[in-house]
Amino acid sequence: MLSGFAGCSFAPPVEDISEVALGAHTGLSGSSFLISFRGDGIARCECAFYLLNQDNKPKIPNPEPLCAELYRSNSSAFVKTENKLEGNFSGVITKEQFDRLAQLINKNGFFSMQDKYIEKGVHDAPPTFTKVVYDGKTKEVSDNLGKGGEKLSEIKRAIKQTAEEIKWVSAQK
Repeated sequence: MLSGFAGCSFAPPVEDISEVALGAHTGLSGSSFLISFRGDGIARCECAFYLLNQDNKPKIPNPEPLCAELYRSNSSAFVKTENKLEGNFSGVITKEQFDRLAQLINKNGFFSMQDKYIEKGVHDAPPTFTKVVYDGKTKEVSDNLGKGGEKLSEIKRAIKQTAEEIKWVSAQK
């Protein structure tokens, strides 16, 4: 993680941003996800369900909607490992989609944000992690309960919306 950006106006050129990612564990819902996009067109989505019923199917009360939809549309792409059900997917992000995310990241001042916006003592709202790789460096911001503010929330919504536009295929071996 990088620190020292809070309060400064640093923002790398959009063309230096090479990866954008969003991940979280949904806490009491028993699921986690990681969505990542690279500037070279590679898109990845990793989903895991930890709360399983006796048939080893996920109990899906409130998982990330993308993971729930991927499970509903292609449950055979999920593999049981230890005490969880995992699905790994790949896709293609267009240059226009990636550039749109990179521009929004700069416009919303991501590189000026603090590294953490965490409401201490809140155990049922684990943090999300928004990560941007640029020029060989990484900036990550974690927050829960939207504590990072509207600008960070807008970035996270844009990542999720872009993920919904991707045609995902199973990347399981």
